[in-house]
Amino acid sequence: MTTVAFDGRYFAADSATSCGYIPFKIDKIKIIGTAVVSGTGNTDEVFTSIDWLKDQSKDKPSINNENQVILWVDSRDKIPYILGHLLHKDRLVFKPNPNLVAIGSGCQAAMTAMYLGKNAIEAVCCACLFDTGTQLPIYYVDLDADVLEIKEFQEKENCHEAKT
Repeated sequence: MTTVAFDGRYFAADSATSCGYIPFKIDKIKIIGTAVVSGTGNTDEVFTSIDWLKDQSKDKPSINNENQVILWVDSRDKIPYILGHLLHKDRLVFKPNPNLVAIGSGCQAAMTAMYLGKNAIEAVCCACLFDTGTQLPIYYVDLDADVLEIKEFQEKENCHEAKT
């Protein structure tokens, strides 16, 4: 239940998550030094993985979710990396090409939107129209900005008011 997208400038993620059957909204993007990071899969395990990425001197946590995927982009070179099965025995890391990338339940809608010229923020917004697991507000980081900061985007008219 999430959509994360990167278009070469903007790194964006929706805010939908759940605890069992109880839905709620959180900021899924984290900044680690010059990198912007988010992930899909079990929310607790994603944040545990991101915490471990911040400080690998900690013991490597045991994660059982094979569907966990982390998207990592360093603002200096803007090359996206997908870390799959990050904490499993077989660590899968690959660099998608071109620099348009989306992960999560709404990734197909987001990739299509970016292919058709939308930026990553608009792409995640488009995913809100087609994926029930992708919800407003959308959080994003502008990697061209002098200072990396997480901002909130919630303009219903840009999502055709199809979802709130």
